[in-house]
Amino acid sequence: MKTLNSLNELIYQNRKVLNVSLNSFDVFMESGKLEAGSNKEDDNGLHYADYRYQLALQIENMHADRGGILLVLLHQWVTALEYRSDLDAPDIVTTALSGQKLDVEMTLEVRDPIYLTRDDEGPIVIRGQKYSFGDHVLNVAESVTVTGSIKP
Repeated sequence: MKTLNSLNELIYQNRKVLNVSLNSFDVFMESGKLEAGSNKEDDNGLHYADYRYQLALQIENMHADRGGILLVLLHQWVTALEYRSDLDAPDIVTTALSGQKLDVEMTLEVRDPIYLTRDDEGPIVIRGQKYSFGDHVLNVAESVTVTGSIKP
């Protein structure tokens, strides 16, 4: 989803100033609800639905002295989001670890609109008009690593 990708990009682009490695942070969806959209057409297409979901950010073993920078970046990012007027503020939990390190988890509810575009070959029919999904991002895992052992 658009908002999930945006948060991932924010952390990725600022990983050096935050002093976090690629494998120490993760951005993911926890749960969601599909809601009816306005059914109005605009420059983006037909606003058919909204996907309202819990977005989570986890950072492990972050240097505690980078916490302020992270909070400023997250505040700027959240306040710039569209479609947030009726949603709760983010929850941020930090867990102090040994040696001036901490784990950070932020969760917040976000809403991504889903637009359909008119398409004579589209598979979706609404009020006699054919639509397709349009230009939207669908995240698909390209690889998975599983570690562990089997007990006899």
